[in-house]
Amino acid sequence: EDNDSGHGGGSSTNIVARWKRQNNLDYYFNSPNSPDLSPIENCWQVMKQHLKKFPHWDEFETRELAEEGWQKVSQDFINSRIDSMPRRLQDCIDMEGRLTGY
Repeated sequence: EDNDSGHGGGSSTNIVARWKRQNNLDYYFNSPNSPDLSPIENCWQVMKQHLKKFPHWDEFETRELAEEGWQKVSQDFINSRIDSMPRRLQDCIDMEGRLTGY
């Protein structure tokens, strides 16, 4: 995670942080300044592209559309992004820390 307040970072009263503690959810830190080293960013894009197809919706529809969008992110897609991590890290080294294009 990258300390985004929506993830529960930085606040013990945040509902997300509280839910994580209550459910023993472990997570790892991810630099907010390195989206090219975060495979989840690619997964978010698939879901966001699905949501963009629908111009207006209420809270219930948003939840349904988000669930549909996440279902479009296949396990193979996720695995391929995870498998790309060694290459991403090497590209980051080769680019001396500059964005790599992922």
